[in-house]
Amino acid sequence: MLRQDTLCKGGERQERGCSMATTMRCADCGREYEPASGDPDFTEDCPGCGSELVSVMRCESCPILSIDYVRQTTNAGRLLERVLDLDFATKRFKVDIEQVTAEEMTGLKVLEQERWKWERERTERQQQQAAIEARKQEAQRRARERAGRYGGV
Repeated sequence: MLRQDTLCKGGERQERGCSMATTMRCADCGREYEPASGDPDFTEDCPGCGSELVSVMRCESCPILSIDYVRQTTNAGRLLERVLDLDFATKRFKVDIEQVTAEEMTGLKVLEQERWKWERERTERQQQQAAIEARKQEAQRRARERAGRYGGV
């Protein structure tokens, strides 16, 4: 959910960036197929119905598939789905506190804490990347200055 890009081998691009994801699925007819080009990044129309509404499916070893399975088949997973639905509803509609179970309330608190933690970690990563880039640019500037001082030697 929040950390899918760290779980999937495709990173931020998810299944589109995964070298092991090779199967396409048509949204119109449901057909699953391997693209003729062998490259799921080069999207081809569905060979069954000609639809352009195709997507890359996750590879068989993707941990996100396991997470989705757990979310659909376990009590904890179903609680998470209810919490996500409640989170959506509370931001858009009036939800009475009497309608929220203690279990769901705890789940909402945990979800908020995880979002805050994820956002903080993401900001820290961005700051680290910016610092690395600044150091690289400074090193390049110094190298140019040295090269200019010594006549390009």
